[in-house]
Amino acid sequence: MPIPSLLRRRQAQAILRQVVNKVIEHKLAGGNAEGPQDLLDLILPQSTSQEAIVHTMTFLGAGHETSTSALSWIFAALITHPAAAAKVRQEYNQVRTKFTSLKHWEAVNALKYTLAVIQESMRLNAVVAKVARRTCAHDDFVPMQEGPSIFVPAGTAIEINIAALNRHPKYWTSPDAFMPERFLEGTAAWNADLALRDGKSHAFYYIPFSAGSKNCIGQRFGLVEMQVIVATMIGQVDFRLTNQADLRAKYNGVTTFPAHLEVSVQFAKAISSA
Repeated sequence: MPIPSLLRRRQAQAILRQVVNKVIEHKLAGGNAEGPQDLLDLILPQSTSQEAIVHTMTFLGAGHETSTSALSWIFAALITHPAAAAKVRQEYNQVRTKFTSLKHWEAVNALKYTLAVIQESMRLNAVVAKVARRTCAHDDFVPMQEGPSIFVPAGTAIEINIAALNRHPKYWTSPDAFMPERFLEGTAAWNADLALRDGKSHAFYYIPFSAGSKNCIGQRFGLVEMQVIVATMIGQVDFRLTNQADLRAKYNGVTTFPAHLEVSVQFAKAISSA
């Protein structure tokens, strides 16, 4: 049907397909054969060109809504925690001084505190509140990491409540507090959480990207993307919530996000005076 919104969507999809197709053609022609391998280098030998286009568009598109929702919560957290925002800006300036820009992995990898802020925001505000539902095919016992196995009868729907796990006081000290340091190894906050879990890492207690061999394939891409965006924006711009802002959680059936993140922006003095 010639509905304007559908037409715009199809036009956007066609443009994206053209871009992806050009990249694939470049790859197949031997372009960048000596460079480091990326996702397409792994997909193409096992797929047709059409399949590679679909996989690539899925990889890019699936992370769009989750990343934007996560970024909304991260900026909301930093706006309401100016001391943390100041540390992100300080780190950004230090990294930029050393590496000139954030174009290379070494520079992004140096944004340790920024990554901790992202992780802590995603712990407090689970963008995807639960792991997709699975239905038990037959009677079975599910082994638990703590306590006895649980009997699950056939037909039972099973979901993992990520939001509850991320704030469970059994695994996190001050679970409702914004403490990025809990994700920086060796800090007092890190050690306190570690002691609470009897020395166990947070690997299966913090699962915004799920966990195991079938976790989110875009996890590393998404984190790097957010590190660059958060460091650059907080490093160069001052944000303030407007009176109309509403940081209560809203759910659209897929992700949670601030109901109305409205801000005023101004270039940071250090940047504008340069």
